[in-house]
Amino acid sequence: SVNPGFYNWNVAFVLYCDGMIHIGETNETRSYKNHTLYFRGGENTRSTLNYLVQKMGLKEPEIVIIGGGSAGGIATYHWMNKVYNGSFWNTSKTKIYGFPDSGFFMDYPTYAGPNYM
Repeated sequence: SVNPGFYNWNVAFVLYCDGMIHIGETNETRSYKNHTLYFRGGENTRSTLNYLVQKMGLKEPEIVIIGGGSAGGIATYHWMNKVYNGSFWNTSKTKIYGFPDSGFFMDYPTYAGPNYM
């Protein structure tokens, strides 16, 4: 009764560890100091969302909120398109909201010269 809109949530916090902002999509590996590196952040995120739908009972949520800060903000823009096109939830039944926080980067000259960040 105190906060009816926000009392009954499921939260999935999706970490990324490959530096590819939840978007990496390559089957090629890289080697660094005798370690094999994989850049498959897109597949990790897609698998997590599929797991939530198929195994965690989130097939028909009323609302889905996607958000993140910095790199997660960029990923929010990317995944909003994929989620909204019906890849995971029927968007005629589920409201989809995106809340990117500081995930938009402007092209501007670096302090070192004309190269752009």
